[in-house]
Amino acid sequence: MSWIIKGTCNQCGKCCKPPVMVENPCISKGEDRCKFYVNELNDKKFGHCLILGRGNKPIKNVRDRDGNKITQKQIKWFNDNCPNYPKLLELVKGLKLPPGCDFSIEKVD
Repeated sequence: MSWIIKGTCNQCGKCCKPPVMVENPCISKGEDRCKFYVNELNDKKFGHCLILGRGNKPIKNVRDRDGNKITQKQIKWFNDNCPNYPKLLELVKGLKLPPGCDFSIEKVD
């Protein structure tokens, strides 16, 4: 049995919030979202993720919504988790995609 993940991220930000987002370097205990998730859209930000919206700048230059420069732990978390969401390992554990997510999961025999 195999799984295929189809679709692309629509930058809705739903996976940046609990209960999908778990405690990690990009979210502090008690916060309601990733430090790099913003609600506002404007001509300087692509979608809601400040890391994805950096354009051609290196990730090491990104700042969170409070103006703090991104750390190496946060860069590692982003590279390991965010671009490939949803990950197959999480799918096997029964991850449910947030409503409105543009990804779909299909089982292939």
